[in-house]
Order: sequence, then C-alpha cells, then structure tokens
Amino acid sequence: MAEEKSMFDRVSDLTVAVRKMSDVLKKLGNPEEAMSRLATLEGKRLSFRQYTEAKASATYPFNYIAAIALAAGATNRIQGNITISQKGWFFADRVFASYLPSADAGGAGTANMWGPLARSNPYIAGAGAIAAAQVVNQVNFFLEYYDGRTQQARQNLPIPGDILYRTDHDGFILPGGDAFGPNANIAVFVTPTVAPVNAGVLYITFNGIQCHDVLPQ
Repeated sequence: MAEEKSMFDRVSDLTVAVRKMSDVLKKLGNPEEAMSRLATLEGKRLSFRQYTEAKASATYPFNYIAAIALAAGATNRIQGNITISQKGWFFADRVFASYLPSADAGGAGTANMWGPLARSNPYIAGAGAIAAAQVVNQVNFFLEYYDGRTQQARQNLPIPGDILYRTDHDGFILPGGDAFGPNANIAVFVTPTVAPVNAGVLYITFNGIQCHDVLPQ
C-alpha cells in the first residue's frame, strides 16, 4: 500500500512538473518561433554586420578621414592612413572626397575654398562648355584603399576619382558596408591623373557606423 502511494506521489509530482513546463512554453509562445528567435539571437540568421551591431554596447554614426596633401605640378602616388578605434568594429557605408586648394589659381581668390573634383563632373563640364569660363583648382585622380588587418585591397584596379563626387551621384557607395576591425589601419592612396595647378589637400571621408563594445565608466 505504501509502495502504491509512493508511486501515486511520483506520478502526481510529474504531472505538476509537466503542467509547469507547459505554462513556461505557453509564455514563450510557439516553440518553433521561440527557437527561431533563439537562433537569431545566436547570430545564425544574421549577417556579420547585424550580429556585430546587435551585440555592441552602442552604435553611432562616425566618419574617418584621411587628409592627403597634394603638391602642385606632381602626379606621384601619395599615401594617407586611417586607424580604426580600438573600441569596436567600423562599418563604412560610403566614401566621399573633398578637395581644398591651399593657393589661388591665377589670382582667382579660390585658396582654402572647396574645389571641384574631376573634369567629368557634369557641373564642371557644363561650366566650361556653356559659360566658357575656366574652372580653376579642380583635381582629377585615382583612388585605392586597403584593409591593413587582412592585407586586402578593395579594388582590382584604381578607382576612378570622378565617381566619388558628381552632381548626379553623391559619394561612392559600399553595398552592405565595408567592415574594419578594431585598431585596423586603412591605407588610402591617391594618384593625380593631371598635375594640380596648386598645392592642396584631398580629404577622403569614410562615412558609416561605429560599434562601441565597451562603454567608458
């Protein structure tokens, strides 16, 4: 009799445990959906960027800029460098170029005023053809950049500088974002196709999202 009662108690306890488990599963919802959410959280269905941004302590828009000095009358290949923050990964979404001549062109008063990029820019071409006006302090160039962490070039041939800024297309888009790890070095190279009339600085801006893995106290 005692043995039967013991068996009854065990069955009763098991029934209670199953009911409690059932309540827990109901709170989770559809088991398949719960497993799907779990898989997503584990990164199994996320891209590397989505997973990295999701687990970061914070993410925010950020710009890394390489300032490359161009000498007057020279077409040599020049290197600039960017070092990614040690705080986390950076995902570059777009690259911009801006040119700031440091001297006037023929007394035109354009020193330290942003100059036009590339003769193929429709606005520049139109200014020369329609207004018959000389477009001063323009710069034409090729761009290259490399991820120093992986020693990987981001192009098979130098990138034409005219796609970095045009009035019909703004910036050079990086589909899905280009991922650079903490402390990575981005080596940026510029090669003028025509020697600049005046010295100046070409600013190459990488615009994207910075992940911050450890927030300062």
